[in-house]
Order: sequence, then structure tokens, then C-alpha cells
Amino acid sequence: MGAEHVPCPVDDIVVDEDNKIVTTPAYMLAQNIAEAASGIDKLVSRVLVLAE
Repeated sequence: MGAEHVPCPVDDIVVDEDNKIVTTPAYMLAQNIAEAASGIDKLVSRVLVLAE
């Protein structure tokens, strides 16, 4: 189906600009909420930019 696996640390995001998709590993990798928070904050910020 054309999917591509992109390794990503828990505190970062992966962006597909063409399809306006933003993702983060968050709880798939985080040991606690503090670890996930940085990636989630980045994700929300980028989604807001894409929504403009």
C-alpha cells in the first residue's frame, strides 16, 4: 500500500506534508507521560500549522 516505516524517537514527530498527517510514537515508546509530552506538544503545534 506504499507505507514507509520511519524510525522516530519518543520526543519527536514524523510529518507527511502531502497528506497532512502528523504522528509521534508517544505511548508506544514512552516510559511515562513526561517522555511522551515533548513529542505530543510538537505534534499539536505542527497540526495547527497544517490547519492554516
